[in-house]
Amino acid sequence: MALNISKELQDKILNWQAAFGRRLPETTGKIRWLGSESLHITIAPPWYEDDEGIGKVKKALNLISGGKNFDCFFESVSYGPDPRWPRLIWLSGKTPPELTDLRNRVARALKIKSESRPFLLHLTIGRFHSEDFSSFSIKNLNEPFEFKEAIKEFALMESHLERNGARYEALGKFRL
Repeated sequence: MALNISKELQDKILNWQAAFGRRLPETTGKIRWLGSESLHITIAPPWYEDDEGIGKVKKALNLISGGKNFDCFFESVSYGPDPRWPRLIWLSGKTPPELTDLRNRVARALKIKSESRPFLLHLTIGRFHSEDFSSFSIKNLNEPFEFKEAIKEFALMESHLERNGARYEALGKFRL
């Protein structure tokens, strides 16, 4: 379950990735930057469903569509999820209550156990192996990245695991 992002935000992210890569030439080949087609905000972690199950999921999600549009405000780019042992580069910001509500409604509709920790608004833009981090010359990453993203729909995504990472395909989109 994910929120797709606008072309404008995708372009801003791609520009940031290119600039950061030029500042850290030693990371070439070590950071796998996510392309525009893979950028999204995850609201429920992946799970396996067969074709029949996907049909049931779509019906359940149709029942919860129809909420209010809302905005997500991204504020910075940092290493994550643990700054001491990072493996991601992500955008983050304050989690709007509407996003937490949507995540909870999706979890209830799909009978997925909600995580006990608070939901963190984040959008992964790069992945790397934790053991490669020691070679990075920038160890503390906390750069401003201000962007307001209008959220009008959510999507059921399918992950296709490929040699260069996951590729995502929308199986259904649901208006808020």
